[in-house]
Amino acid sequence: MSTTDDLSAPPRWRILLLGATGLLGRAVAAALQDGFEVMMPPRAQLDLLRAQEVAAFLRQHRPAVVINCAGWSDVDGAQDHPEAAGALNHGAVAALVQACDAAAASLIHFSTDFVFDGRKTAAYTEADLPAPLSVYGQSKLAGEQAVLASAGAHLVLRVSWLYGPGGRNFFSQVRGWLQQDRELRVVADQVSVPNHVQPLAAALREVLARAASERGDFLGRHRGLYHLSASGQASRYEFAREAARALGDRAVARLLPVAAASFPMKAERPAFSALSSRRFERAFGIALADWREAVRAAAPAGA
Repeated sequence: MSTTDDLSAPPRWRILLLGATGLLGRAVAAALQDGFEVMMPPRAQLDLLRAQEVAAFLRQHRPAVVINCAGWSDVDGAQDHPEAAGALNHGAVAALVQACDAAAASLIHFSTDFVFDGRKTAAYTEADLPAPLSVYGQSKLAGEQAVLASAGAHLVLRVSWLYGPGGRNFFSQVRGWLQQDRELRVVADQVSVPNHVQPLAAALREVLARAASERGDFLGRHRGLYHLSASGQASRYEFAREAARALGDRAVARLLPVAAASFPMKAERPAFSALSSRRFERAFGIALADWREAVRAAAPAGA
């Protein structure tokens, strides 16, 4: 089984990347900068909510693959604005599927661990039935279903607890607070898998490199739903402890484990949402390292 390090240079392939300014999108853009022709139109030029414009763009530019990293990501905000969240996470995705099918473009769409209710105690597989607890989770599940119903070549990749350079995420918040010498209470009864965006993007690049270099419809043969995640699992408190270790023992000592009930939020989160990537590993021969390795590598640089 290969790792995400042994990437060969693929033939140039035209790819349309949506959501290129977000946390995951930036990592994907960086991973694909060599060997691919990547189009990253700003929202002012290509707005997912304007379906006719999206379809026209695909007809004109004919990308081989569309990667959708865009979407409504404000979990609590979706509770207040369910129609807006649904329009972007479901309606726009359904229209994108139709546009991709019409243009004979493969679609790679990212989803979330929040499609599950957290009642399991072992890592979720693709065979487990979703039961989202929040409007956000419901909207992402509806988007998944729109993609999976397509007869075209597509991959739906569920990911969890993203962090990385730039932007506001749990990892950067924890380090910011601890660097200010503040005591920090962190939820200890929510468990998933922390995922640095760079290993995820590297894994995606290897899949695309293989698809571009092999004859036949590689993505079509592997179409379907996959979990893409580092191995292992952690509570938010354990994640914070690992991030704090690079700052020294004093920083770790300032972390206090608390129950999720201590932080009432509008949207309910699953208590357990770790994802198993075994199906992805079997299909593509790519295995991501334990989540701690990425945290240790990121900690000295702050992300």
